Amino acid sequence: MKHATNTAKRRAMAQVHGIASKPNPKKKHEISKRTKLTNAHLPELFQNLKDGDSSK
Repeated sequence: MKHATNTAKRRAMAQVHGIASKPNPKKKHEISKRTKLTNAHLPELFQNLKDGDSSK
């Protein structure tokens, strides 16, 4: 089989040959400790977290 140079061709060939695509991991939408540390100079980003923490 010839190498496919673009993603669309490669995926189409994989479907023809019955190769299952691997699922991409979902991104977490929570604000991590690292994000809080990195954006500590922007307190307006975290005002809603202080007020409505019980909404989870």
